[in-house]
Amino acid sequence: MEPKWRLPNSIAITSDCFKLSKALDRVLDDSESVFKLDGEGEMKTKSDRTFLISVRPRWASTFFLSHNPKSIELRKGNFGASLKPGDNLVIYSTLPQGKVIGTVKVVKREPLIIDRLWEQSQRGKLAYVTQSEFDTYYSNTICGVGIWVSEPKQWKRPIGLFEMREILGKRWQPPQQLQQLNADQISTRSHRSLNITHQPSATVLEVIWHRGATVRTDC
Repeated sequence: MEPKWRLPNSIAITSDCFKLSKALDRVLDDSESVFKLDGEGEMKTKSDRTFLISVRPRWASTFFLSHNPKSIELRKGNFGASLKPGDNLVIYSTLPQGKVIGTVKVVKREPLIIDRLWEQSQRGKLAYVTQSEFDTYYSNTICGVGIWVSEPKQWKRPIGLFEMREILGKRWQPPQQLQQLNADQISTRSHRSLNITHQPSATVLEVIWHRGATVRTDC
């Protein structure tokens, strides 16, 4: 099926999307290194950077299909502007499941005009969305954002909110969209119970992995 509408002067719009993305990246690169929700500052780039992303259960599970897993997350606006290739994405499946179920690796983040994004997602196949769902989500929107991912690792035992709060503190709340995690957030209690010293090498991802071991990596 063809998209229902076409945008005028798509080359100019593509350029505008690209310029907006680069401008946002420059702002984030110059920001103070702080704990943040998406779009509010950026930690210094490290190979072990970890973000937690909230995804509805229907689409969260498709990252870990044994055949043709989901390989692109579709979003709007400046979502994930600080994401870099190689970043870890911890997948939080929202309520009613309310659990962390595994991880993927960021391949790239790219803002695109809607028609291009539809084509790049192989007409929704890579994102497990229908034409109707895509059109509804991006209605009255010029640009969208694609987060390409790989290396899905599904955990044997999903981690619920109670255990996540044991790791990150009792006041921790899952993000509406995206949240960067860092070692400073790991609660002292969690370090003691898992016999992990509070040092840079003990990343959030390592601590969480102690609770939910990976089980399938051949997706």
